[in-house]
Amino acid sequence: MISITNKLQIDLTKLSVHEVNTPEDRADLIALRKIIAAENDFDFLDVSDVESYYQKRENVYRKCFFLLRNNEKACGIGEIIPINTLYCHHIAEANILLMQSVMGQGCASLLMQHIEKKLIKLDISKAQTTILQNNLQGLSFLIKHGFHIEGKLKGVVYKNEEFFDAYFMAKNI
Repeated sequence: MISITNKLQIDLTKLSVHEVNTPEDRADLIALRKIIAAENDFDFLDVSDVESYYQKRENVYRKCFFLLRNNEKACGIGEIIPINTLYCHHIAEANILLMQSVMGQGCASLLMQHIEKKLIKLDISKAQTTILQNNLQGLSFLIKHGFHIEGKLKGVVYKNEEFFDAYFMAKNI
């Protein structure tokens, strides 16, 4: 059911999160990320960059992608991308991306729970992410879930012929 505000009314009992393991899951992941990139000014990727983004990460050791589904329809993505260097094997990039129609209804919190459980299983003790400075809803969410700002990156994102500042944030798991 779509409300007047174009929010998809979420029944939390009908949400499911699972790891992307099959070619069908991967196709859903790419299709959803293209939708999110097209509708969301806060996504770092342009629609044309989505496939190469995931292609470059296919062989990353211990990586994990999650799909959030509402009644079997993909509506959110969780990403864990470990930093695979000699001294940083305990750190991973952790990202959450949602369709605008499901924001503010607990979906990101559900994905964060799954990400944190998986980080523990992977023996990763620190999650980090980069978020655009003007993404106030995302900043509020990350702070609420224990992330803190470790630094500001000036002009780090170039999108739509404009440079944007971002925050580098992290959380100990």
